[in-house]
Amino acid sequence: MLNKIILFLLCFGITVNCLASSPDAWEEFRDEVIASCEKAAPEVLRLDDYSITADPFGSESYGMAIMRGKTPEKADVFHICVYDKGSRKAEVGSEISSEPEHPKVSLIKGPRLDDVRGLNGINGSTRYPIRNHEKYLPDCTASLEQGTREGEAYNYMVFYKDGRVVAEITGEKGKVSAIIVTSRAITPATEGMIGDRLGSFIWGGDEKTYREYCLPGMEEWSGKIICKTRDVVRDDTKHIRHVFSGDYEGPDGELPPLNAAGKFTIEATIWKK
Repeated sequence: MLNKIILFLLCFGITVNCLASSPDAWEEFRDEVIASCEKAAPEVLRLDDYSITADPFGSESYGMAIMRGKTPEKADVFHICVYDKGSRKAEVGSEISSEPEHPKVSLIKGPRLDDVRGLNGINGSTRYPIRNHEKYLPDCTASLEQGTREGEAYNYMVFYKDGRVVAEITGEKGKVSAIIVTSRAITPATEGMIGDRLGSFIWGGDEKTYREYCLPGMEEWSGKIICKTRDVVRDDTKHIRHVFSGDYEGPDGELPPLNAAGKFTIEATIWKK
């Protein structure tokens, strides 16, 4: 990540002019860049393991610095600061995560959730309850359990792998109606898996795209964010949605602002008929 940021700075137009001033003058210049960058982004100073590294000389018109630290979740983040030598003011860019800006779809290994085929072939045409689940998920065990929704009882199938819940399946009128994946043991054929951050994807790019792709969760998903997904070739999926959860104290039924939503992570992936 640091190498990529340095490459960006080089592409931005840094040309080192190391013959222009004395060592003391360059040291004073670096101190001014650091002080101006810290003033421009006081929130960055609150990151754990915070540090800032100034370019020794800058370009003809600008000074540059890399600000780095760790979030409370211990994720590495970076900010690029640009200092205008003319105005003697600094501006700081948005947070750059150590994760890829658009994570690639993982190589499919083991059970797979696909927009068309569902979960290893379990989809809307599969009879429910599923009696031969070993045919679809040979490494999983299953149990039929009961719950309540809006005061009415219903049954659902829970699938376990190595003693942990990996998916829940519900049915309607004798057919599978919904699949909820809750573990990275099952790979969705989409961008994103359990635990990935909303801000790392297209949904976190800007407010307009975020509100185009995402809706506030309702009922059992109250307080969550539900977003449309994209497949391997980045086309919107028809049946699959990601459910994001995080800390936000706003009213139910409203999307959190993007600066808060970007830190939400995928809690579940839903396939719905």
